[in-house]
Amino acid sequence: MRTNPVNILVSSILLSPLSLLSLSLLPLLFSTAVYASDSKEKSWDCAKSDLLDHQCHFAAEKDSIDLSASTIKIAHGGRFSLTENPIPGKDVEWESAKVIKLGSHLFLDLQMWDAPVGSTEAQSLRWITFELSAGRLYKLGDEIVQERSKNEESPAIQEFVQTDLDDFGLNFDSRGQIIWHHKNKSKAIK
Repeated sequence: MRTNPVNILVSSILLSPLSLLSLSLLPLLFSTAVYASDSKEKSWDCAKSDLLDHQCHFAAEKDSIDLSASTIKIAHGGRFSLTENPIPGKDVEWESAKVIKLGSHLFLDLQMWDAPVGSTEAQSLRWITFELSAGRLYKLGDEIVQERSKNEESPAIQEFVQTDLDDFGLNFDSRGQIIWHHKNKSKAIK
């Protein structure tokens, strides 16, 4: 019977004390790599059930952010600030709410369908972004990124008829600069 040299090599590596030590260090290496990438980009997302209830709480870095149907409350150190929700009300449908860390910057990123209007219940998905700095919000943009209305022809098949979602977001460019962009508009975040 012939022994496969690959099997012998794998067996000897797996059984050697040095390789066992190396294997025990793998989680540390991976957690360090994840931590390093987390320091550049990270996000805290609002749970789907909280979006439905119009109540989100974020504990991000040194800030505590409470988002409700009417206000945005921020606690930073011993300071507190209160801002009106940019699209207040219970008729608003929250699509997503999150805090994003890019580099050393924190952003509050909201996507909300405004209140339905008219017989077709037309709505616009608004993307509202704020930079969060020292417990204060600075609005970067408030853009319509998609529109929809009730599907009156075949609502059983599809509830809404909607336009394509625009290209938008916050990200790094090739030089590592944070860029806010929507369609053909963009601006660098300093």
